[in-house]
Amino acid sequence: MRSRIKKLLVTLDLVVIEHSGEGSLDITAQGINKAHALSDIGFENYIAFGNDENDWTMLASAQQAVWITSKPELTPVPGAILCPPDAESIAILISKLSQS
Repeated sequence: MRSRIKKLLVTLDLVVIEHSGEGSLDITAQGINKAHALSDIGFENYIAFGNDENDWTMLASAQQAVWITSKPELTPVPGAILCPPDAESIAILISKLSQS
């Protein structure tokens, strides 16, 4: 059923992202994404953390991308720092990045 809904939505010129392993869909208009939202509020140089397909455009536009490796079946954005999906590793990386 979800795949039929996804195919229908794509024909309506919408962006449909299926979250890996979560059974949910993100549905937006073309060109509307996290990178677009950050740009609209004036963020051009930023560090972004993400772990799913809906984070890809934001990570690709970031000054530094951090890919949280909670979904090993997904390919990280090229050039991203890879970070294990635990609070301690993420906190250590945030600390290191904030000193740069």
